[in-house]
Amino acid sequence: MKQWKKKAAGQTGDTAVKKAGKAKEKKEKKVRVKRADCRVLMLSAMYLFVAFVMIWGTVQMVRNINTAGREMDVREAKEASAENNSKNKKIDTESLAKMLLKEISFEGDLKKLDDSVASGMLNHTEGTELQFYTGNGTHADEVVVMAAASEADAEKNQQYAQAYLTDKKASFQDYIPEEADKIDDAVCVRSGNCVIVCVTKDYAAAKKVIEGLME
Repeated sequence: MKQWKKKAAGQTGDTAVKKAGKAKEKKEKKVRVKRADCRVLMLSAMYLFVAFVMIWGTVQMVRNINTAGREMDVREAKEASAENNSKNKKIDTESLAKMLLKEISFEGDLKKLDDSVASGMLNHTEGTELQFYTGNGTHADEVVVMAAASEADAEKNQQYAQAYLTDKKASFQDYIPEEADKIDDAVCVRSGNCVIVCVTKDYAAAKKVIEGLME
């Protein structure tokens, strides 16, 4: 009887140990599962964060490209408008000629020629506005401002002006050679549809003034 009780007690103890082992194993398994779940959640969160950063970066890059494109379009439109306005801008030839007379030194008083006289002395394209100031004939000093209807006409006007200066030099060469030297250094420039001719002893200063006005 005592042996049977000992045997039963031993079996009961073994069973308790087994149950405790299984409970411990089950608990450890739950811990491992929880850790695995945590790792999965952390990795998923990291993947989502990386995906978000990549998408956000792509959106910003596209936005920057679009913004840069719009800015370029606006800038090009402004430049085109400014260029168009510059080409179509009406030039006040009379005010320009008077400004040149004020800013540049000349020998003798220059007087404005009547339109018909000026047109007879200097060829120009049709529709050109002409301002012609000249001296009394003892000096070669002159100021001419021509505003053509187009840049193509202005190029022709510049050629007419250069031909006029050549003839003028030849006429002065015969009786006042020193005045002919002035014509050699005459300023004859074009900007857009405007041509300015200036004969003066101080041609360097005249060129500087004219280029400043035509910028």
